[in-house]
Amino acid sequence: MFTEIFSPVTFFLGTLAALPADGLVKMVLFLVLAPLFGRKLSIVNLCGLTFIRQNDDSWTHTFVKPSLMVQTVCCADKKKYNAPDYERMEMKLLIVHNALHLLVNAGIFWLLWDAVCRSWTIGASVGDHILAGFALGMLIDALCSIGVTIYVYGISMKRLGGYTQSLIKRLRAGERIADMGMKPVSELSFSHPGEVEKMMYYGIYMLYLYDTDQIDAMRQPVREMTAYLRDRAFEPNLILQYYWLIFYYSRYELNPQLADCFLDKVSSVIFADKDANAKRVLGYYYFGIVRDIEAASRYVKEGLAVIDNFSTGDERDIEKILLLTLQDYINKYISANPSIPQASPIP
Repeated sequence: MFTEIFSPVTFFLGTLAALPADGLVKMVLFLVLAPLFGRKLSIVNLCGLTFIRQNDDSWTHTFVKPSLMVQTVCCADKKKYNAPDYERMEMKLLIVHNALHLLVNAGIFWLLWDAVCRSWTIGASVGDHILAGFALGMLIDALCSIGVTIYVYGISMKRLGGYTQSLIKRLRAGERIADMGMKPVSELSFSHPGEVEKMMYYGIYMLYLYDTDQIDAMRQPVREMTAYLRDRAFEPNLILQYYWLIFYYSRYELNPQLADCFLDKVSSVIFADKDANAKRVLGYYYFGIVRDIEAASRYVKEGLAVIDNFSTGDERDIEKILLLTLQDYINKYISANPSIPQASPIP
């Protein structure tokens, strides 16, 4: 009886072990292949140990909530970015990556085939069950990756997620954010958009609302992002959304509880982030929430020092305006309040 119960347990342990192993395979493949297709790794999460690439191509590391997952995020390499070829090169990267991913994992399955066969026999060892679970888990993970790619490019790219990607490509190609004519999700012609799709859209929609001076319209996407992210574990692919929430609750709607909540979720990332947008978010947080003028001023100076390395086009220009605006607030505040009284909203 014990053996009958123990067999599926050990098999399941093997499939769990396949999760980080498969993530490592995908990470190594992206590390090798991405530069060949104008991409580069931007975030690598090794079961909680997270490495983040800065705009100067240096790496910082931090720790987030531990998990069994190894996650890899790629982004465009500005030095190799070619807007007309971007989508085609991205598709080629995924095709080659998926093919090699399946080849490697199928090879592992083949090498462990004897253990898989023994696991179905009476008297199979614990090791056989673990190896069989591991082999099957690796094969299924590779097939799932192919399925996800087919879904994303066959279905999702025709939905809100695809529209968001097209906006990002237009922005990277030099189009002004204010000319993109973005609308609330409810006014777009996409039926039943998923929550993650909306979160990704809001990352660029918030930039559009700021640039077109629609500050009041920020309230709705902020409420939705808050509701979605407040009680969830940190999601590395939504860093920009966390940054927007900290900024909003430190600049337009002073809310120490929510600003602290989202800063706490990304604290291990944002304080290690050398990019101008992270410095800007921290500057507004320390000015609007903590009212630490010295810290706010320091983050503004650090942000301006690296602004030329941040993104491209409108994104960089808007970021610079936000930093200079905060510097102006700080200067006026110091002049009017030499003693630096208790926190109050930015005018």
